Amino acid sequence: MRRYETIFIVKPNVAEDEIEAITSKATSIIEGDGGTILRINNWGLKKLAYLIKKENQGYYVYADYAGVPASVAEIERIFRIDDRILKYLTVKLSDSCDPEAVKEELAKAEPVPTSDEEGMEEEKDDKHKEQEKTDTVKEELTKAEPVPVSDKEVTGEGKDDEHEEQEEPDRVKEEQAD
Repeated sequence: MRRYETIFIVKPNVAEDEIEAITSKATSIIEGDGGTILRINNWGLKKLAYLIKKENQGYYVYADYAGVPASVAEIERIFRIDDRILKYLTVKLSDSCDPEAVKEELAKAEPVPTSDEEGMEEEKDDKHKEQEKTDTVKEELTKAEPVPVSDKEVTGEGKDDEHEEQEEPDRVKEEQAD
């Protein structure tokens, strides 16, 4: 048996139960050929990087499984026929795989969020922390005392005079060195 991962994108107007039906169809094909599903994650509705079949969003589903090449061919054939599938990609992770060992390894590994909601909660926390930092900086800026600035500094007048004055001492130093 080989280990594969497949990601497929379903049209955004497809109902949750239809997505579940598509996923269970793929699962039954894999298990029917003697394969094992290691994990399936529904990543939820995501914005696409570019238009695919005139759609700018899609439901992402990730499947990690051990199976035979015939299973992959059948799943991809079904995805090609199904108009609800925008795009799919299957990658072979390894040539040989012990499904039980992989399941144990996955159980020991850090749990992966199974839905988009968990990732959104973390994103909200990050935004909240960023907002707190912004508020702190704003408070510090309002507490800061203004620095007096002359009209010449604001308009840029007198800068050339100051620049020329700085150059003259350098020339004087050079002449004195000779």
